[in-house]
Amino acid sequence: MSDLEQIIKLVRDLAGVDEKKLLSFQAHGFRVMYLACKLGRRMGVYDADLRLAALLHDIGKIGVDSAILFKPGPLNHIEYLIIQAHSHIGNRIVRELLDRPRAAEFIRDHHERWDGRGYPRGLAGDAIPVQSQIISVCDAFDTMTVERRVYQAPPMRVADALNEIRQCAGKQFGPRVAREFVEMIRHSPLRSDDHEWYRGVEEYLPLLHRRGQPAEAVRKYLEDTAAAGDESGL
Repeated sequence: MSDLEQIIKLVRDLAGVDEKKLLSFQAHGFRVMYLACKLGRRMGVYDADLRLAALLHDIGKIGVDSAILFKPGPLNHIEYLIIQAHSHIGNRIVRELLDRPRAAEFIRDHHERWDGRGYPRGLAGDAIPVQSQIISVCDAFDTMTVERRVYQAPPMRVADALNEIRQCAGKQFGPRVAREFVEMIRHSPLRSDDHEWYRGVEEYLPLLHRRGQPAEAVRKYLEDTAAAGDESGL
């Protein structure tokens, strides 16, 4: 069984019959992978482990009860602890089931903060792998501008999301990674609120084989994402 087939089977098995969870996971994962691959290439750290870690950064959440995962209001303390555990769970899944320890490390550390106030290990500064920092900022941008729809919250304007990233540089995000990300978006079509770049990514919906698209569709998308330069101009 190929890595791709393993990933598809793994996600389906973990999500069970919860279609909302599966659709949310795959769409968000692919968008974050898309952004992380581009930022990683811009910063000279792109490789297959970054790509896999970005795609599966939230794999540890897929077993969390949907009532917690999609709760529109604030989480209580216990719910927040459950959500926090997803970084460690994702690390174990990718390390033990896919045998990709380096990608697993990037997943484990993608909620660490530059100021040391993140989780699960409380790493700070350059102790956080740059690949994890990349996933962190891409995850935050997608959540602010697109994924908030899942939680019945209006998405933020791109300019507002970029301002938030700038303000959190040196606190939540690594300063260099935040700066490079903001510059990447500012000089790409994604700077426009009307661009709706994510529509193209969501067309694949590969894990459910929507619109009759076979696993080859996601394979091609992974290859296209890895390729240097693409039609998006990003």
